[in-house]
Amino acid sequence: MPEITQSVNTNAVTRLSDLVQKCTFADVEQKIRIHYGARELDKYRRLYEALGAATPEISEKTMFVQINAFMEDEEEDVRAEEFDEDDSELMFDVSAYNPDEETVYSIASATYGEFLGLGVAPYVLRDYSPASILAHCLYELSAYGFEDRADG
Repeated sequence: MPEITQSVNTNAVTRLSDLVQKCTFADVEQKIRIHYGARELDKYRRLYEALGAATPEISEKTMFVQINAFMEDEEEDVRAEEFDEDDSELMFDVSAYNPDEETVYSIASATYGEFLGLGVAPYVLRDYSPASILAHCLYELSAYGFEDRADG
């Protein structure tokens, strides 16, 4: 797993909220279609619109989204070091990482505010386009449904 150091300047962190403000849903939808198909695109659109209207929760201790690409192998999945982000044969693992605790967390149960406040690991910004980052994160966020966890 690429290293995220504790010395990250949290004032300079790119957050998921920054990417939501930067990307149109049309760009994100294109990436969703490549990797996850066209089912429930209307729900993804409503989720994206809700995220655009939500307020990020910025924590004193920044957690970072990390995305790792894997190639399916007959015996085990192999992490892809170099890849085309639009390769539909790849599988992706999305999680949040707390560098202070060296702990990995699921983002599937995050509230919209928590989700938007997550930083994006520098290697993720290097290896993925903003639209791909959001597509993979939206897929993970919707694992338990498309509702804000703060509402229930």
